[in-house]
Amino acid sequence: MSCISNTKYSMINNLSDPRFVLPGTKPNYAPDKEFKTEHIKMSFSFDFNKNTLFGSSETSLRAIKDSLSFLKFDAVDMKIYSVKINGKKSKYNYDGNILKINVSKMKVGTHCIVKIDYKLVDPKLGVFFIKRKDIQVWTHSEAEEARHWYPCYDSPNEKCTTEMILTVPKDYTGVSNGKLIEIRDSGKNKIFHWKMNYPHSTYLVSFAIGKFSLVKDSWNGVSVEYYCEKGREDDIKRAFGKTPKMLEFFSKKIGVKYPYEKYAQVAVWDFVYGGMEHTTCTTQMDCVLFDKRGEKEGPYLSESLAAHELAHQWFGDLVTCKHWSHAWLNESFATYFDALFAEHDLGYEEFNYEMYRNLASYLDEDTQKYRRSIVTNLFKHPSDIFDRHLYQKGSWILHMLRWELGDELWWKVINHYVKKFSHKSVETLDLINCIEEVTGKNMRKFFDQWIFKAGHPDIRVIFSFDEKKKLLSMRISQEQRPNDETSFFSFPLEIEVVTKSGKKLYTENIEVKQHLFKYKLSSAPLMIRVDPEWKILKKMDFPRSVDMLIYQLKNDKNPLGRVDVVNELGKNSSIKAQEALSSHLLKEKFWAVQAHIARNLALIRSDYAYNALLKGLSIKNTFAKRTVIEALGEFKNKKTLEILKREVTSKDGYLVASESLRSLGKLRYQESLSLLKKYSNQQSWSDTIQLGVADGLFFLNNEQSLSVLKTMTTRKYPQRIRMAAIRNIGKLGKCRKDILEMLIKLSEDRDILVQISVAQSLGDMLDERAVPILEKMTKGHVDGRVKRIAEDSIRKIQTWTDDIEISRLQKENEELKKQLGKKSPRLRVSDEQGIPD
Repeated sequence: MSCISNTKYSMINNLSDPRFVLPGTKPNYAPDKEFKTEHIKMSFSFDFNKNTLFGSSETSLRAIKDSLSFLKFDAVDMKIYSVKINGKKSKYNYDGNILKINVSKMKVGTHCIVKIDYKLVDPKLGVFFIKRKDIQVWTHSEAEEARHWYPCYDSPNEKCTTEMILTVPKDYTGVSNGKLIEIRDSGKNKIFHWKMNYPHSTYLVSFAIGKFSLVKDSWNGVSVEYYCEKGREDDIKRAFGKTPKMLEFFSKKIGVKYPYEKYAQVAVWDFVYGGMEHTTCTTQMDCVLFDKRGEKEGPYLSESLAAHELAHQWFGDLVTCKHWSHAWLNESFATYFDALFAEHDLGYEEFNYEMYRNLASYLDEDTQKYRRSIVTNLFKHPSDIFDRHLYQKGSWILHMLRWELGDELWWKVINHYVKKFSHKSVETLDLINCIEEVTGKNMRKFFDQWIFKAGHPDIRVIFSFDEKKKLLSMRISQEQRPNDETSFFSFPLEIEVVTKSGKKLYTENIEVKQHLFKYKLSSAPLMIRVDPEWKILKKMDFPRSVDMLIYQLKNDKNPLGRVDVVNELGKNSSIKAQEALSSHLLKEKFWAVQAHIARNLALIRSDYAYNALLKGLSIKNTFAKRTVIEALGEFKNKKTLEILKREVTSKDGYLVASESLRSLGKLRYQESLSLLKKYSNQQSWSDTIQLGVADGLFFLNNEQSLSVLKTMTTRKYPQRIRMAAIRNIGKLGKCRKDILEMLIKLSEDRDILVQISVAQSLGDMLDERAVPILEKMTKGHVDGRVKRIAEDSIRKIQTWTDDIEISRLQKENEELKKQLGKKSPRLRVSDEQGIPD
């Protein structure tokens, strides 16, 4: 179901996937509003040693409901000192989750200021104290964690202006939303006063405190600021230096200039997500910063992250989803606009391949985990829907919409949508109406099947050519299993046919189970491209001859067509297919196609493929060469060992060295362990080298490697390394009590991402003894992702044990049948009849 305010769109996919909709799930709706928040002024000071925050919030509000008896604030685990309304003390009730402040029949339109003084000690969510050589304190509030650090109406449909006053030690800096009003000395402390003059949602309010350096830039009168750990000024400039170019691109294409006075990015330790689009003040994980060695590889991660979070300043901050069921209006837009900037900055091929990865990521989740509609209010925790359907699939829906409307109308719609709903909250129907207002097009059918319905077309293409009649017959069928009357998708599909005489493009409407199309040609087709520009979200099975695949590999200008052909040739072990892949590895100009060729040569695993991969070591692009190294790891011999020992010392970026360590583990030679241990403490951009070590130790898979992995789970290692080590240990430690006990101890770790890895690993162990600790991880004030993965792991273990029990009973049943058959030849026992008494 969806909370869209239109009866036609109230029913969302009658058949909910039980793998996504967990037991106990109920429809979610935005809470009732009793008052409108107009402004929140917050003041904070800290006791770093005791992980304690002292807070005071002054909320200016206006009643929108008549005869109010109390005002309700979301406020979790706070020590409330006092509550005042317009300066006078007020009585209140507080249960640890909701603060109810007594008022005397407050009338509609009544304005008041509610001041709440409180304390937080060792908070679990919302505000985080991160201790290394110094300390950093930062906040994260999406989706419903603002209530964990300041009292508020905690829902995305509430917008107000804010003010932040941070009292910190003199050698620290406090950063927050909006404009810096002043910095003033106060004894041993400094006070930073920030003011956000534009309304924004509660989950977008933030602060970050640390011993930061400030690197300044500007764009068109807007202050562009980068905050980082001291000593990393060059690194943050490398990582986020294209921000002014992004501001220019988004402002120009959207047609709405960046709407705030500043844009800051703060790189912090151990952030709980990749980044978070706090209004005017994005928080980023610091592991994306890179040194000079990483300057060829680092931008692919840091610039994508920077573009995604900056796009949110329009889609998510300026225009905000009214309820989390419509969060695709935030995340799908940011994901697609990240790709659009890649197209603008790096070109057509990089854009296409980013969209290909989005498609592959979504299809993997759809196949391996669950299927759901993009808009749904059936979830246990809001974080449940922040998945690949929301980000990657949603980006493809926008891509298809752009093709459907054409570029000119697409950008007119975007401009109208953003202008109309600036500083407001929206739901999907608002976007549908905007499209109709600009173009006159009724797009409800499009949104019905792509947004409000789950799944995608699963296409099978079969063709034949009649040489005598010069007739090409193409049968195109939708193979997805029908769930209801509308389970077959309706969409235009382009078919390009190339013959000796040239090429022809046909456009067909696909809308039923099966279609047969016939085309008169001058000669046999040399190449057939179905959806040649990759305009449609789909899976496609399209068998073609090796000759036709080779022709397309040489002639298809779209890199995704070449990737598709390479993956098809990899399924064919013929010499002709191997020759085509091998010869094209060095001829191919685009690194991603080279990477797919290398992976498919590894699947073939022939001497011919191995020799081709050896030649591939001359490739200059480190993303492609990294994949050649990965592929060589599938060939265990001394020559490969010597190559990997050489490549692990490569200083050309980090990826080749990291992949060499990973592949050394696959070879499982005695030398591998000593090399992996040697590099286990080497720091690198995004912890790339140590991640290679962690995976190499997993592939090595012996007691010594397991011992090193255990060490890498300790707090002296970076967050990402701990996570990788924990995940790998879970896969290796099945039925081992020592591993189970170690994971149980790690489940108490304060780091949320470590908790997520522990929950996942306990599920991978398939050990019933892990269920009690997983159940504990689903309770209390725990990050929603931890709860979700713990719940999934419990179900995974229970399903596995149920399958074992069913298998055992089936074997007993079969044995009993045999015994009964021997005793009485006339007695026949079937599964349907059961076993007679």
